[in-house]
Amino acid sequence: MPAHPRDSYKPRSSVRMLAFALVFCGTIVNYGVAKADQASAPLSPSPTASLSPEDAPDFDAPLVPSLWFSLEDEVSPSYDGLSGSSNQINVRGQIPLGAIAQKIPTLLLPHTLQLIKFKVPIVTSAPPGAQKGNGDTTLTFLEYLGSKEAKWVLGPLFKIPTASSADLGSGKWSGGPSGGYVYSHGMTVIGWFASTYFSFAGPKSRANVSQTEFQPQLSFALKNGWILGTSQMNFKYNWENNQWPAVPLGVRIARNYRYTGGQLAAGVEAEKNLAAVDGTPGWTFRLNFKYRFSSH
Repeated sequence: MPAHPRDSYKPRSSVRMLAFALVFCGTIVNYGVAKADQASAPLSPSPTASLSPEDAPDFDAPLVPSLWFSLEDEVSPSYDGLSGSSNQINVRGQIPLGAIAQKIPTLLLPHTLQLIKFKVPIVTSAPPGAQKGNGDTTLTFLEYLGSKEAKWVLGPLFKIPTASSADLGSGKWSGGPSGGYVYSHGMTVIGWFASTYFSFAGPKSRANVSQTEFQPQLSFALKNGWILGTSQMNFKYNWENNQWPAVPLGVRIARNYRYTGGQLAAGVEAEKNLAAVDGTPGWTFRLNFKYRFSSH
């Protein structure tokens, strides 16, 4: 979230973080391509070019334990208390540890699959006087347990202070518990994901971090691979000032396509923040692409 500058922009740090994100994501893509090369046919759209109805809800569920990568463009036309707009690129992904996890003891749940999720935000344009560059990196280590219909995840979440300027991040190392549940039945997916994190290290000059985030989800699979549901709707509560900076309400529409090596979802979102807090966006619009690699 862009804000008024306190420190100067550090381009070298931004370049390093962008390079890190590209290398990290490139590793994921290379892994996925290698998996796809093992398939009996080359990567190409299936004749139906979309998911079957029974696959669509499973693909749209956020807790499916598969390798995926997403790129998202997020536009906020206006801010409370600020003039101007912003544009942010979100790089996300999920890596199932697979065979590696067999050598790592489970910490919370027995007989579980272990996952790593990441998010790297990069602000490419901001209101006048606000900063551009990369924000803090989010890493989540999850233990997954589930069936075709019900899925649970539980594990620690960490916020790493990788922001290229003071206004784009907290400057603190933060961590805390996270977990979620998704139920898929027929053409419907319903679920939630929540996390609470607190700062435990970092400069004393920076404010302490104490925040809870909650994301509900409801989506319906329509004909020809179309999905209609809620947007990301990431509710946020700041325990330091007892304030809700984000109370979003939004909708998402997407279409899913099947390929030999995996599945692609392309979607758009529109979201309104009902909380009027200075420095927070009013409306947010997103264009996102998510590719899930085939597990076989």
